[in-house]
Amino acid sequence: GLTYSIDGTNYQSSTNFTNVSPGTYSLTVRNSDGCTSAATSVTINPQPATPAAPTATAVQPTCTTATGTITVTAPTGSGLTYSIDGTNYQASTTFNNVASGTYSVTVINSDGCTSASTSITINAQPATPAAPTATAVQPTCTTATGTITVTAPTGSGLTYSIDGTNYQASTDFTNVASGTYSLTVRNSDGCTSASTSVTIDAQPATPAAPTATAVQPTCTSATGTITVTAPTGSGLTYSIDGTNYQASATFNNVSSGTYSVTVRNSDGCTSAATSVTINAQPATPVAPTATAVQPTCTTATGSITVTAPTGSGLTYSIDGSNYQASTTFNNVASGTYSVTVRNSDSCTSASTSITINAQPATPAAPTATVVQPTCTTATGTITVSAPTGSGLTYSIDGTNYQASTTFNIVASGTYSVTVRNSDGCTSASTSITINAQPATPAAPMATAVQPTCTSATGTITISAPTGSGLTYSIDGTNYQASTTFNNVASGTYSVTVRNSDGCTSASASITIDAQPATPAAPTATAVQPTCTTATGTITVTAPTGSGLTYSIDGTNYQSSTNF
Repeated sequence: GLTYSIDGTNYQSSTNFTNVSPGTYSLTVRNSDGCTSAATSVTINPQPATPAAPTATAVQPTCTTATGTITVTAPTGSGLTYSIDGTNYQASTTFNNVASGTYSVTVINSDGCTSASTSITINAQPATPAAPTATAVQPTCTTATGTITVTAPTGSGLTYSIDGTNYQASTDFTNVASGTYSLTVRNSDGCTSASTSVTIDAQPATPAAPTATAVQPTCTSATGTITVTAPTGSGLTYSIDGTNYQASATFNNVSSGTYSVTVRNSDGCTSAATSVTINAQPATPVAPTATAVQPTCTTATGSITVTAPTGSGLTYSIDGSNYQASTTFNNVASGTYSVTVRNSDSCTSASTSITINAQPATPAAPTATVVQPTCTTATGTITVSAPTGSGLTYSIDGTNYQASTTFNIVASGTYSVTVRNSDGCTSASTSITINAQPATPAAPMATAVQPTCTSATGTITISAPTGSGLTYSIDGTNYQASTTFNNVASGTYSVTVRNSDGCTSASASITIDAQPATPAAPTATAVQPTCTTATGTITVTAPTGSGLTYSIDGTNYQSSTNF
């Protein structure tokens, strides 16, 4: 008669409630009398989560390890276990010593929920290449290194090494120095073969480049000799053409030319070549050509310069005895010389005659006369009086020369007069001075003392200019040193001044008046004192007129005629 409910409303006779959603429920029991029990709380949890399909990494087998490792990288956390076969689970995320094959990696949580699987493959262990086989090309006389070539194994992904460190794709190792090498092969999986020993021999010794001496042809012998001085010894042969070798170190009767001397040893190794030149038979120099620099006005000697032939080993002479390397002979005195050339083989040319002239004469220092500037001419004239003659030219400035001995319109100054002849020789200079134009005195200033009643003549006195060397005139003809002219009759005079250079000033006009006239003895009338007047009056009746004054005591004068 009991029924059950988990929501307090709907009751069922079954004790099982299925498909119950997560949540908390109040479980009650009701009997047939309709009595309901107290509630019991029951909780249905949410559905447990299923782990995500795992992610995992694999460490593959290596050349030396046949198994790999699988490591789960996610999900990780408390309560999770892991499997690679779906049966055996472990708490560790890492599976070691995993044989090659494909594995399904799954994760189970604490609720027993299993993830979807992730497939991980462990590869088979990579194969190790077989020990290589190889061939060697040994160094030669001319090549110091050899070559190692791997012949097996070969194929895609293989690399090769002769030092166990540096690998290359090529099977050829070039420029390999002498020594013993451990040759190994490594495949694309990094597996390295056992090593194979390969030896590169030392390079066979090559003789050193020879040293050699040459005996050159002479003026009387057209061929020379080449002698190898080193290296020498058993088994060595020698050549001067690279083809024909001989045991003797000396080559005789060698024509002129350049030869490559080599040495070959018993191994067939040939030295580097040494170049040796046999000169052509020395010819006797041709008669020289030469130029002469003649003595000059200032240099008493000349020079001789050989212009041809020139070159190494030639020496030169102008006397046939003394030879020098320089082509130029300096300080050569005047005379005729036989110029010869001698080469290093002592062959002497025919001579060439060269003459050094006597030193050209230099004109004597000139003598000259001068016309100085005058009061009216501002310039002077210089005339060379000696030396004179054909081919001579003259200068007063050392630069400009003229054929004329006379230099006109020469400004004041000091001049260096020189003479140059047709050889270009210039004389010592003679100093000539043109004076400045003499100054003309200024027009004079003068004062006049006029005639008086008792003196019929006057005086003219010049106040300026004055000074040493000046003379004065009032008639333009007669000059005196005194500035004063006495007893000068009345008239108008032209006063001039002349200096010691004879320069006359402009004139100044001065007038001496006529002597003033003396009045005639006066006539006068007198009014006598009277009984009542104690004094009288004197009246001058003649002469009268403007400018006259009168006196009755010879001292006191008045303009009035009445006293």
